[in-house]
Amino acid sequence: QADWMAALRQGVIKPLTAIDGSRPADARVFKFDFFFPGPTPMFDAYFPHSSHTEWLGCDSCHPKIFRTRGTKITMADLQAGKYCGVCHGRV
Repeated sequence: QADWMAALRQGVIKPLTAIDGSRPADARVFKFDFFFPGPTPMFDAYFPHSSHTEWLGCDSCHPKIFRTRGTKITMADLQAGKYCGVCHGRV
């Protein structure tokens, strides 16, 4: 199992934020992380904006994959390759 954030922070990988190597206007670490309580602790979810924005611009996900607010996400959606499932589970 690869630890991509450790690889990024240790300088093992240096991903580009754009194909031409430029930095997008919104290139900043956005430290607004979310915790979504589930009906039981087993279904709790945590979304770390900070680790995603260390190497991706906002337009990588918004609004193509996620609206900025109010997207209801289910495990069935993730398993179908929607939302987080667009990237995760495929690497």
